[in-house]
Amino acid sequence: MDSENQENRKFQITQNFIDALDYLLDSGRLKTVVEFESVTGFRAQRITGMRKFLSGDENAKPYYANAEHLAALNESFGISLKYLLFGVKPILEEKEERKSEVVAGVSPREFQIVQEQMELLQQRVKLLDDKVEFYKSLISKS
Repeated sequence: MDSENQENRKFQITQNFIDALDYLLDSGRLKTVVEFESVTGFRAQRITGMRKFLSGDENAKPYYANAEHLAALNESFGISLKYLLFGVKPILEEKEERKSEVVAGVSPREFQIVQEQMELLQQRVKLLDDKVEFYKSLISKS
């Protein structure tokens, strides 16, 4: 890919990133860009810099969305990678497990981690129950 096409591609991906972030803000899934910063660790100033660069501000430094930015939107908010990379709608992935409940004072990523831990604990409980049943069957046979 020649350098002009590569620059255009990076510009388009960055535009898709900003559009997805705006979607989250407009839909109320994010209250502010600062909330995005607290969930992902990416500085809100970088987002502002991206916006200025995309708007054609001559004083803005070129700053593009990178793989970590895209992964954060995908993992924390369920934004489709197809949308981020290629502009293919829908913006949100159509997966049930991507839906997260809003819990006051807990970021979506923290909530997701807790859900995953709960699933692991439920699996352990099931294994322990199976083990108890196995030993009960051994005792009843003797």
